[in-house]
Amino acid sequence: MKKIINRFSNYFIIIIISIVLYTIYKNNNYYFTVKYLTTTRVIEVMYSILINFCFFKINLDNYYYYILNRNNIIIRLGKNKYTLYIIKKVIRSILILFIINILTDYVLLNNINILLLVSNIILITTIIILMPKRKEYNNELLIALFIIIFFKVLLYTILN
Repeated sequence: MKKIINRFSNYFIIIIISIVLYTIYKNNNYYFTVKYLTTTRVIEVMYSILINFCFFKINLDNYYYYILNRNNIIIRLGKNKYTLYIIKKVIRSILILFIINILTDYVLLNNINILLLVSNIILITTIIILMPKRKEYNNELLIALFIIIFFKVLLYTILN
């Protein structure tokens, strides 16, 4: 039970942050803007950073260990099975993240914004895949958070 809770703790954090966002911003458009984009207000940027951090952490927890230990896994599985193994890990975490966000958005607001959700997940997954792979990913995570927040603020200013 403890292993399951540790494994899915990031998903629980996303649900809790979504509930907090819902209690603060009851308006559907504003909720989706803060959750999947961001605005220029500090408190909304903070919530956006928290959600993006959880999105990145889910991918890092499910993906990075297998990339960093690729030589050992390739020796056991072979190159082709290793590639399929990595693709399976990435797709599974993306699908769980997608389902969790759809469920929380629908339960809280009775509304789903698929375009923002899919674009957010694809952008974050692409950044995770393109990031350099090192044993310590603290700096890479900060750079990725900066890139994603910059992109979201830019997108928000273009859309509004």
